[in-house]
Amino acid sequence: MGIRKDWPELASIIDKSLAAMSPEEHTVIRNKWLSVRYEHGLDWQEILTWAGGAGIVFAMILAVILTANKKLKKEIGCRLRAQEKLSASERKYRQLLQSIPHRVFYKDRNSVYIAANPAYASDFGLLPDEVEGKTDFDLHPEELAKQYRKNDQRIMEHGAPEEYEQPMVTRTGTIYTRIVKAPVRNSAGEVMGVLGVVWDISRTKELELFKADVDRVMRHDLKTPLTGLISLPDLLLLDDNLTKEQRDVVTMIKESGSHLLNQIDMYQDLARIEAEEYRFIPKKVELIGLFRRLSNDLGVFATPAGVNLSFRLNDVPLGDARPSVVQADELLLYSILSNLIKNGIEASTAGKTVATAAIVTEDSLLLTVHNQGFVPDSIRNSFFEKYVTAGKTNGTGLGTYSARLMTGAMNGEIHLKTSRKEGTLLTVTLPQ
Repeated sequence: MGIRKDWPELASIIDKSLAAMSPEEHTVIRNKWLSVRYEHGLDWQEILTWAGGAGIVFAMILAVILTANKKLKKEIGCRLRAQEKLSASERKYRQLLQSIPHRVFYKDRNSVYIAANPAYASDFGLLPDEVEGKTDFDLHPEELAKQYRKNDQRIMEHGAPEEYEQPMVTRTGTIYTRIVKAPVRNSAGEVMGVLGVVWDISRTKELELFKADVDRVMRHDLKTPLTGLISLPDLLLLDDNLTKEQRDVVTMIKESGSHLLNQIDMYQDLARIEAEEYRFIPKKVELIGLFRRLSNDLGVFATPAGVNLSFRLNDVPLGDARPSVVQADELLLYSILSNLIKNGIEASTAGKTVATAAIVTEDSLLLTVHNQGFVPDSIRNSFFEKYVTAGKTNGTGLGTYSARLMTGAMNGEIHLKTSRKEGTLLTVTLPQ
């Protein structure tokens, strides 16, 4: 036992304590502090314990690896199937694109062509693959290309399809086209480009221009001699030898000629309205006289069909109504009501009534024409469009179209309400 040199007293105390101890106590202390235990061989239990733990860890790692590998294989399989579906879808898309007879193209956000069908590519002497990667500046004159790109960007920005007419220069010359463009979105709803479908309407345009020229010539050529014919009844009426019946016939001839002349003037106004060249100048129109003219002129259509005509002014029957004056174009107002009433006569069966009414207030004129027929669903949304008609042998589809144009020319509105139970109600509102 070692003692620090600077504690000699402690050494003396310990020596005395050791000397006082018995041999048995020395043995106990020696065995406790100085005993050595020797073990020979391997501790298999401990080895197995460590090996078992390591095996469990290895099994867990292996299980994780196998699970991940299985999941990876499944994901790869799904991706391969998705890729195959995508490829099949793309093949179908391209086959469909190739088979469409109209011109079709697809551009990205930068108006770069991604795809085009043969009908479109052939306009420029190219194959569809040769159009890909090009822009409108590569295919069209600069001014047209600028306009096309402006249209693309507007449609993609607004996110809504548009339909309009525009010229297009091809390798064979300029054609007039009607084009529908629509934004293309990805699965997240983001606009990725624009899809366009183009129709060649050059022939239709030529026919429209030809028809317009013919109409102008016919109106001019008819109006000149008709003006002279209308003056002849006035000369006949100056003769005192005419009987009352003869005077009535001559008066009818004059009124019919005047009506025909008014119709020609109305068609001229309609042409100006379509060309946006009409100028509305409101004048005073007396409604009782207007309604009586309509009753007389349209009676020749209503009577043979067994259809009744009724007129009310400010909720009073025409015969009891007080004079009422409004501000409008009398010829246009007559034509609107004439077209709507005649349309009602054609839609009515014998014994039914076409009712026309007018309500005049300080700031508006409300006109209504009601009949018991109804408008089919097939044309309800396009009732006021040009050439739209249904169920009429001699229908032209111009009556309601012209009524809409003339109403708009006088800053008014026209609306349709129809059902099998309530019939058809046409409402025209004109500001005063």
